[in-house]
Amino acid sequence: MTEQLENLVERRLDLTWRMLATIGAPVASKPIAGLPVDPECTFLLACYGAEDDARAAELAVWLARHARSILVVGRTMTVAARLGERVVAAFQRCAATMQALGIAGGWAGVVVGDEQPWNIEIDPTRLDYRLGGDGLLPRAFKTSAMHGVRLRMAFGLTSRADALATLIGRSAHVGRHEWIGMAELDDATGWGRRSLLASLTDMAASGLIDQRRQGRSHQFAAAPGLLPELAPAPENWVSWPQRLTELIAVEEAARVVSGAGTMTSVLQQCTSLAKHVSSDAPSFDPAGDPDLLVARFLAWCDQRSAAQVADLDRYESP
Repeated sequence: MTEQLENLVERRLDLTWRMLATIGAPVASKPIAGLPVDPECTFLLACYGAEDDARAAELAVWLARHARSILVVGRTMTVAARLGERVVAAFQRCAATMQALGIAGGWAGVVVGDEQPWNIEIDPTRLDYRLGGDGLLPRAFKTSAMHGVRLRMAFGLTSRADALATLIGRSAHVGRHEWIGMAELDDATGWGRRSLLASLTDMAASGLIDQRRQGRSHQFAAAPGLLPELAPAPENWVSWPQRLTELIAVEEAARVVSGAGTMTSVLQQCTSLAKHVSSDAPSFDPAGDPDLLVARFLAWCDQRSAAQVADLDRYESP
């Protein structure tokens, strides 16, 4: 493993610990309290990190046991598919592990064929004996980061709760009545447009949210009086599926190029990354000395990953 790839893996694991701390898992890292937590993305990062650090596997299993009332298996599968094949494989191995350990939940439909559990010794109750380790830490529920989780606990594990959390979060972030279209809501929640449209239309009819049409497009916004009623809502916003798709895509590109070490692999990964890296990010320029191309590309991946994670540091708890 190259130094740059090691940096990317270490950075991702550090983000995993912080996201787990945010959701109330018994870890010592500082939570990212200024951003809304995403339970499925947090769980998938823990699954993905299992091959790099056995503690991540243990925490993934712990989260599946203690957060099953706020984890949506179907959405987890949807987000995993978006994050890539390695994440899907990690999720399936975690599901196989939980089946082997006899942990309840809707994991049976996740396991494909004869998928084997992790070859890691896991005591599913060890973390329970830590102070506060027998459930999500109560103090976490009082933070604005857990706003969407509180809505799930109130409205159930439905598209309604996640769509409402997105509408409120976006309005709180911009400080005004914010209209959001179906494509963006689908991207943020992963519930699918048909399910979202049905749920949002019903909520609009109830007066809980506002709805308008522009041509054939539907747009929705949180009703102005809803924000103070459901406070505290996060004042900042991030689409975790989108952010992690880019972070993992950059790491996977570095992994491929580290293994192949060829000009062709660099050019192929540049094409692949164009689908995932945000348009406002500086892209890699392959022009220059061919002998330095691989080293330059790996350095660019390292820098891009560092910039992505550094952008989240300002939202940590003091």
